[in-house]
Amino acid sequence: MELKYQTTIHRQSISVEQYIEDYVNIPTFLECCKACQNYEKRWSCPPFDFDVIEYWKAHETLDVIGVKIIFDESMRQKTYTEEEINQIINDSLWKEKEKMADYLMEEEEKYPGSVSLSAGSCLICGDIPCSKEEGLPCRHPEKMRYSIEALGGDVGRTGSKLLGVDLEWMEEGKLPHHFLLVGGLLK
Repeated sequence: MELKYQTTIHRQSISVEQYIEDYVNIPTFLECCKACQNYEKRWSCPPFDFDVIEYWKAHETLDVIGVKIIFDESMRQKTYTEEEINQIINDSLWKEKEKMADYLMEEEEKYPGSVSLSAGSCLICGDIPCSKEEGLPCRHPEKMRYSIEALGGDVGRTGSKLLGVDLEWMEEGKLPHHFLLVGGLLK
């Protein structure tokens, strides 16, 4: 299957104080996290043994970065099997997520004391279950990062209000116009 898409990058900086006030709602997004299969099973996912608001407040600025993955019209017109959808996600979303993570880690190097925020949950260990499930420490603490949503941030509102890009969802066997990955750098 020929994969046809392009990406656009969207950026916006906001003070952490303003971001907490306008975009962070820990109780609401903790409930969303509880419904996810990764809850309590990945080091990057809640519940945490630290105060999430204090984690945010340890920094002054959040540089929000969005990668919009725009699918070609010919791809959006087709209906795909679940296996084909999974392949498209692997070859587009996960590929772009990895590129974004690499970029954010490079940005961390430029700004001492900064920490990146992942676009979604951790995938560093690939198909191997996270060591948290075995009660063991993270295998890659130098690479593991929390996501905005895991820290109570509203990624949908962040995308639409800060980046000017709404989230879109897949319908049965159909690709959306675009996917949006939202991550950031706390400085």
